[in-house]
Amino acid sequence: MKIIGILAGSHTQKEPLARSLLLCLGAEKVTTVAIADGIKEIICDCFLIEEHDVERWKQLRASPPSWSMTMRAAMHHIGESFRTIDPNIWLKRQLDGQLDSVETEYMIVTDLRYAEEVAMVQTREGIVVALTTPPVKDEGGVTHDRADRADRADRKELRGSERLSAELSQRVARVRTLDHDAFSTLLEGLDIPINGDEESVHVDYIVKNSGDLAELSASAQSLVSTMSFPHV
Repeated sequence: MKIIGILAGSHTQKEPLARSLLLCLGAEKVTTVAIADGIKEIICDCFLIEEHDVERWKQLRASPPSWSMTMRAAMHHIGESFRTIDPNIWLKRQLDGQLDSVETEYMIVTDLRYAEEVAMVQTREGIVVALTTPPVKDEGGVTHDRADRADRADRKELRGSERLSAELSQRVARVRTLDHDAFSTLLEGLDIPINGDEESVHVDYIVKNSGDLAELSASAQSLVSTMSFPHV
């Protein structure tokens, strides 16, 4: 099975990109998984709620009844806590839990966020696609990454919790289309260390997201026509 991982922040249209890739590759050939699905399953099991309740509360800034934090903050907190035990716990849960039972040619992982997850996809001979978005200015004229701006409230709520990130242990030498400024902004938004040089993190392809779905679909078509997998 060929694995395609999408590296992106929140609110960056990674799901539309995944759907576009699915249509280009052929729906019958693709299985789509999300790392966040494993976290949702834990929340549903422990708090006895349904997945649609998780999705509903994710859209709200208010906390669920009796909770001390928002749904987004809770998902982040649970995700980080498990990562202190195993940095790749959530990706392993999704990949290893499905690789033996899935018979499609491709698997798309829609929500890579950490260097360890990028490395794991690449060590399994997969490719990583970074989805970048143009920065936006707030009311004071300060420029922010879109994902950083959207997540700032949740990050403030969780200030002091340790965010795991590590330099990639796996390097790839394939040719990449790289916008250095956009890629650096993406890595900063995801808290992936770049050691003063984005060359410390390697992805295979970059898709620029301007917010136009038609353009995003065209980018997906172009990606499918040019992408290649190592040793395949």
